[in-house]
Amino acid sequence: MVQRDPSKEQLQAVRSVNKNQPLTSITPPSADDTIYLEYHLHPDTQKPFLLWDDVLQAFEGAVHVRHQVKILPFLKGEDYRILEPRRIAAVPDAVLDIVVGGSLACTEATLSSTEATLSSKGSQREPLPGSSPPPYDDDGNSTEGVYSGSLNTTTSVSVTSATASSQNNAVYGLENVAMENYTPIDRLTAVSAAASGSHPILGPTSSIRYNMTMPKQHALVHHPPRAQQELSTSAGTSDLPHTMVSAVHGDASAQVALGDMFKDGRTVQQDYQAAMEWYCKAADQGDAVGQRKVGVLYDYGFGVTQDYSTALAWYLKSADQGNARAHCNIGHLYQHGQGVTQDFSKAMVWYLKASKLGNAHSQCAIGSLYYSGEGVAQDFSKAMEWCRKAADQGIAIAQFNVAVLFELGQGVPRDYAQAMQWYLKAANLGHEHAQYGVGKLYETGRGVRQDNAKALEWYTKAANQGHAKAREQLRRLNVLQSMSDRAI
Repeated sequence: MVQRDPSKEQLQAVRSVNKNQPLTSITPPSADDTIYLEYHLHPDTQKPFLLWDDVLQAFEGAVHVRHQVKILPFLKGEDYRILEPRRIAAVPDAVLDIVVGGSLACTEATLSSTEATLSSKGSQREPLPGSSPPPYDDDGNSTEGVYSGSLNTTTSVSVTSATASSQNNAVYGLENVAMENYTPIDRLTAVSAAASGSHPILGPTSSIRYNMTMPKQHALVHHPPRAQQELSTSAGTSDLPHTMVSAVHGDASAQVALGDMFKDGRTVQQDYQAAMEWYCKAADQGDAVGQRKVGVLYDYGFGVTQDYSTALAWYLKSADQGNARAHCNIGHLYQHGQGVTQDFSKAMVWYLKASKLGNAHSQCAIGSLYYSGEGVAQDFSKAMEWCRKAADQGIAIAQFNVAVLFELGQGVPRDYAQAMQWYLKAANLGHEHAQYGVGKLYETGRGVRQDNAKALEWYTKAANQGHAKAREQLRRLNVLQSMSDRAI
């Protein structure tokens, strides 16, 4: 930390604000409350960023960094994992607010004596989105945590409905797969829970995050598109005043819905700590959804210090009441050794429990474990069986996995036409790797009539979502097209 003329060095102006201070009461920055932190430039993009460790050194109890009303997330790589060391985008021409304050008090969740013996703080990794920070939240077609009750009280509540200028939640899920040349999928790079500083998760509409290391040349994945994963819910469509009134009067489902609004920045300004407060209110009433969502925030480290063991304790409370997603969350923790000793067999047990309760994402996870032979004997046929269960329920990543198995002829006879059909299903749901797969099959004429124009169309869709290989293919095809035009 330094205090000097920012015009002569790469310095970011910052100041401290209290997390409990309303935005309307925060005064414009002045020279008296502004200090400077050195920022760095990314060697490739030359974009400025602050190191989170520098922020923590300068501001004890820092919770997050805010630019005006937008919370700046940790920067992530192409695979949506939080980069290590952790960093946040700098805004050199502005004064950033470093929001400080202690973590929220909430009724403590404690591990049972059996589970406590499995808990291993030493196995915890520093967070990601979570992307992942970590876990996964709600499936888009589920009603968990969605408040749809009618207002049955005449009580009025004054609510300031702030239109959040930023509704871009951090993206935490990812499909860690790259398709190169004419091979549908390259081997996944192994990321051990001990060595990696981050981990994938599922975002708003999914219920699980996976990072699988495959034994051969290919890998199945289960990382729902982050735009629709763990942290996204349909609560934003609820009526704020009615939800607020019901939540204040102790309606647990309304409290969860209100927590979702604050978590996602829908209708209100995004505020993870306010989300935690409302989730805690529901959890303290024994609400299984509220308990799981408290666990999710601890798992991601949103609004609180990331703590996998505490997340596990809350997941267990929720799972004890039959919450399928909580079972899935627990399975993920065991799979990756987060808050517990890594145990693929136990992960499989929890995924199977979630599957029996109807959780489609756990079915995809089971298929992925069968594919990799983690916790069970490797079995491509069972991998197809389980991925197909989830795929038939409209889970894009499962549809992608089914396409991969058909393309490679693993667990089923090789069938490019079937591969194309399943790639298209996932691609039409916005799955970037599936879009790339469609483009590749069109370019090679496998399972479909060769068509460079359609290949370009699908490569473009994938590239627009940041798919690196799709961008390479676009450049290559454009060069070939240019050479062909010149020859003519």
